[in-house]
Order: sequence, then structure tokens, then C-alpha cells
Amino acid sequence: MALIGLAVAAMLVSPDQTPAPAIDMAGELFVAASVARRLFGSAGDTVLRLLTVVSLLASVNALQLMASRIPFARNRDGLLPSIFHREHPGVTLVPALLAGTALTLGFIAANTFDTVLALLAFLMVAN
Repeated sequence: MALIGLAVAAMLVSPDQTPAPAIDMAGELFVAASVARRLFGSAGDTVLRLLTVVSLLASVNALQLMASRIPFARNRDGLLPSIFHREHPGVTLVPALLAGTALTLGFIAANTFDTVLALLAFLMVAN
């Protein structure tokens, strides 16, 4: 987000380029890419999109690893079966990772993933 904010700020106040009118950005689907293209040329758009994809992959990886800690902790509290307490020698919680992945794939296959995501978003905001 900071990178996007910096790019937009640089776009709006850059002394060597004319400010971008809001009307030019209004119809864009990916405003940050158009800002990067305007600031850094055609390569700016591509680089920003690649950075977005890499950061998205890193975020999914972090969320998946974080989600495996929840069944582990619930097992420690006695709320889930002991299989979720098994650790791989590298301290990877393989059963919990597989269970989370299977649950997510099940939601996607049943076409209920959007509903579950909407419920989770509501609960996050409500809390």
C-alpha cells in the first residue's frame, strides 16, 4: 500500500511531469499501474504488476502457514484431535496444513467459497 501511495503522490506532485487529472484515472481498472506507466514508462506498469503478484503469493503463503497454527493451538487446548499436534521435524504442522488446504478446496469445489469469504469478512468487521 505504501508503494502505491508513494506512486500516486509522486504522480500528483512530480515537478518534471504534468499532474494527472483525476478524470484520466477515473476509467482505469488498475490506477497504480497507470501511475507507474506514467512515471516510469511502459516498464513501470509491468514491474508494478509483477510486484503485486509476488506480494500476493507471499501473502497467501503467510496466511496458509498462519492458519495451520490455529488447529495446533486448539488441539493443545483439547478442542481438536491429537493428529493436529503432530509436527514435521522442521516444525511444519503438516496435518493442520493439509486439513486447511482440503477445507479450502472443498469450499471452492462446492461453490460456497464466496459465501464463506463474505461471512468471514463480516465477522472480522463485526469484531
